[in-house]
Amino acid sequence: MNIDTARRALAEAGFAIESESRLKGGYGSQIRLENGSVVNVYDKGTFYVQGKNAEPVRTALESGSRNGRAQPDSGIVLYTDGACSGNPGPGGYGAVLRYGKSRKELSGGFRRTTN
Repeated sequence: MNIDTARRALAEAGFAIESESRLKGGYGSQIRLENGSVVNVYDKGTFYVQGKNAEPVRTALESGSRNGRAQPDSGIVLYTDGACSGNPGPGGYGAVLRYGKSRKELSGGFRRTTN
């Protein structure tokens, strides 16, 4: 997935783009949609959707990305993220596993961890 593929998939699904900018650090772009969702499209070819109404946006991008980059038609897709405040400090992690139409969210936190 690249930024052009993301724009095209969003437009085809009827989502209106409010603004677009490069991410701090220069490793991708951020698209803000009029429906409140925020899409980060990373230069390495992945994307992350957050905010209001994220699921239909994610679905549109996943459908559109099959045309722009090879995606498995079956299998497990895993999204992960984590952070901490301080090093060491309080922190946590989250993961979303998807398999077909099934979805499982995992998360946790620790009082003292490292990034």
